Amino acid sequence: MRTLQAVVAAPTLGVLVVGIGLGLAWAAGAGRAEHPVPDVAAAPAQVCARHSLYAPLASTRLRVPYATARPGQALPPCAPTAPATPQATAVTATAATPGTDPAPTATADMTTGTPGQPPFTETPGGPPTATGSPPATATSVPPQAGDLFGVQVFEADLEAIRHGRLDGAGASWVRARVLWAAVEPRDTDPPTRNWTMSDAVVGAAAQRGLKIVLNVYHNPDWAASTVCGPVDRVPLERFEAFVRDVVERYDGDGVNDAPGSPRVDHYEFYNEPDFDREARAAHPEFGDPVDGYGGCFGPQAGAYADVLRTAHRATKSVDPSAGVVFGAVAYDRFYDNDAFTPRGPFRYGFVRDVLLRSHERYGHEPGWPFFDWMAFHNYNDFRNNWDGADGRAPEIIGKAAHLRSNQLVAPGLFDLSAMPLVNTEVGLASGPSDAWTERSETYQAAYVGQVFSRAMAAGLGLAVWYTAQDYASGACDNPYDWLAVGLLRSTWVAERAAACTPSPLPGYEVTEPHQPKLAHRAFAAAAAVLGAATYDRRLTVAETGAFVIEAHRVTLADGRAALVAFTDHGDRLGRRGAINVAADLTVGPVNLPGWTGRARVTSYLGEAVAVGGPTVTVPLTFAPTYIEVLP
Repeated sequence: MRTLQAVVAAPTLGVLVVGIGLGLAWAAGAGRAEHPVPDVAAAPAQVCARHSLYAPLASTRLRVPYATARPGQALPPCAPTAPATPQATAVTATAATPGTDPAPTATADMTTGTPGQPPFTETPGGPPTATGSPPATATSVPPQAGDLFGVQVFEADLEAIRHGRLDGAGASWVRARVLWAAVEPRDTDPPTRNWTMSDAVVGAAAQRGLKIVLNVYHNPDWAASTVCGPVDRVPLERFEAFVRDVVERYDGDGVNDAPGSPRVDHYEFYNEPDFDREARAAHPEFGDPVDGYGGCFGPQAGAYADVLRTAHRATKSVDPSAGVVFGAVAYDRFYDNDAFTPRGPFRYGFVRDVLLRSHERYGHEPGWPFFDWMAFHNYNDFRNNWDGADGRAPEIIGKAAHLRSNQLVAPGLFDLSAMPLVNTEVGLASGPSDAWTERSETYQAAYVGQVFSRAMAAGLGLAVWYTAQDYASGACDNPYDWLAVGLLRSTWVAERAAACTPSPLPGYEVTEPHQPKLAHRAFAAAAAVLGAATYDRRLTVAETGAFVIEAHRVTLADGRAALVAFTDHGDRLGRRGAINVAADLTVGPVNLPGWTGRARVTSYLGEAVAVGGPTVTVPLTFAPTYIEVLP
């Protein structure tokens, strides 16, 4: 008998080895500065460097989940921790039986370093009545296989886009933005608009062949009393006119287009509109910016229903095939639902309230519910809210299911649970660590494959990693000002961290522009296997041999079967006190259809080896491993 060994890297973070068949109990629940906007044409770098309105937009993942407040951050102008040493383990394959052709042998080094729904509270205006509304239909192209992998970009990422850092890693989408206040800072007749920054980013992405979701937000002060909420100082038709001009500029038809005639595929209106300014004002300990993160319609669901209807009408009148996206909700840190922790300034029933108000007012109109994709955000810090009683719907899977069943359905009125669902922000910081959470590039890189495979399992058509580059800095002694969420390291962040003693990001060095982190390699590895795949199903415990193994089966574009597998201790990655576990997965004809006796095993960082035998035993850790049947 011969034993085939191939070295497979595992992260050096401590692990608990779990034998086949051993179960494990799941752990319990564990700014923008307001500055004037330029009104003259200027080079993108000049505009960006002078005006912090273009600073990258912080969002809920920057709220520390188990401590309080953080002050405002210093953020980079938009002009253009060291990796852990890997620890080797082994993949073994059983030898061929006598009288049969032995499987090919090889040795290769692979360095890798739901809570229940509470009683629903209606907004003022009385309960809606059933009106026999037309069926909801999406008028844009639904997400397709190969559309899953996206990245959030800001103006500071312009050169990274141009240099192919994103499409080169397998991204097919970017989520960019256009700020109304930046484009049209003053109320003039006719309108005077400066498209410099949005043209630059949209054009660069289109030139690289990337599809674009364009997030429209930030009201000018002449149009609204807040930057993030209802348009209440001018008729809503002024917003409609702006949206029409945005869509005309980016519809790619050659008429009144931006330079190069780039095309935007989908438009998303406001960001985290479920934010409630009043709740934030009443609870300064939440630590969030007073104007939220690009949206603050929380208690004014009817106003957002009006905005969405107006935006939909404007978009479709110019480009009927362009998609409209319901502004992605945080759907976490609720102030009005104690079944979820921690508390924060977001309204639990916001989505359902918007749909109720919209149905009441406009349910009889063609085009209702006035969006093609429903969007939400997901961050690993809050996963214990969504795993369910037995942990079998982990993190983004459980959150998506909860949103569908608790927010998109009103019995007797509407059922929108089948609407395409996308995630326009997902991510994990690589540092700095704190008393509650260990953060590292290894954990961040491992999360990439975990969350994208789970997004497939949740039936999501798109998941957008937040962000392309690191951008956050601030007070040297406040770790939450420095959360490094990007796929790429930033020279700007490195310089500011080096000016602190001690550095808030030990080992953070940049030797080349837009330097890839381990997460960038992990993104490329995940996209290479999953990018054109279709989801099959999650393997059962009987098929994996251990409760701690999470394994998802997909079908590749050429019809071959593949698995993405990892261990899961049932808590957020890096939680102090949680024990990382390791277990062996036996792969063969029982759990991988079309088994040929040969497979490619690829680490979470993209290093691959071919193995063979009647079955193959693959050691797993929290860092995903990809296993494909070979011809």
